[in-house]
Amino acid sequence: MNDIPINRIVNDAMNRYDQNRNGVIDLDASPYKDESFYDESRTERQGNTTYRITDRYSNEDLFIKSDVNNDQKVTKEELSDFVSKYDTDKNGKLSVRSFWDTITGKPKGELDIFNNQVPERRREIFRQVIAVDPMPPYNPNVPHRGKF
Repeated sequence: MNDIPINRIVNDAMNRYDQNRNGVIDLDASPYKDESFYDESRTERQGNTTYRITDRYSNEDLFIKSDVNNDQKVTKEELSDFVSKYDTDKNGKLSVRSFWDTITGKPKGELDIFNNQVPERRREIFRQVIAVDPMPPYNPNVPHRGKF
């Protein structure tokens, strides 16, 4: 079974969300101090239009629940302690269901429960048109599909 080590989950979260690399995820509401999100840009094509899209990812539920002393800061230790609560067999890893376990409806694994209760959220915060391809010129020799 492919279990995910808790330290990997915690390190991934710290790498993504600790923007100033001080070992703390700041939950302060000030936009200059808020480190509980990160942005990711991508390019997407829809029809003849190309967009630049920026998505904002947040794991706010996880960080709020991890902040046990309510100081609006989440340390690596607090995060690790919280994620460890989902490790029911205490092996330092969160169990993952195999494909067949999922298909056959076997009970959810520890990681399934963790992801369900504290999901990472994504929302689009910016969309910009960066290119629009012109319509191809009319060619009477090309058969048209559909009705006019």
